Amino acid sequence: MNAYKQWVRAVWFENGREVEGVAPGTWIKRGTVFWPKGTNAEPAYLDREEPNEKTWRSFKLVKVKFTSDKEEDCHEYDATTAEEEDDQDNRRGVKRKKEEDFLYEMDEADAPIDSIPCQKHHAWMQA
Repeated sequence: MNAYKQWVRAVWFENGREVEGVAPGTWIKRGTVFWPKGTNAEPAYLDREEPNEKTWRSFKLVKVKFTSDKEEDCHEYDATTAEEEDDQDNRRGVKRKKEEDFLYEMDEADAPIDSIPCQKHHAWMQA
């Protein structure tokens, strides 16, 4: 893929927080995301203008999540890895139950007949 034609979905630090967005591939260089100054970056974005490293704002790149020749693919890409979800949960203090904590299947022969709820609580089941 030609970097000039690529679009990138990336994460970068902006004003002390992580921001995720789409940018032309040429706007990401040497671990930095460049963005035009001012409130209207759309013309430079649509034209995939080459960044002026002296006049454009720069942000520390955290990671590139996805690249494509099509801008819309990058906007539609919304995948988060299990590792990222765990990391986000850990920062929020969320604890996840491990799979082995769950009972997926139980054979009726494994439990006494009076402990099976449908027979204990539903008279219509007893005939």
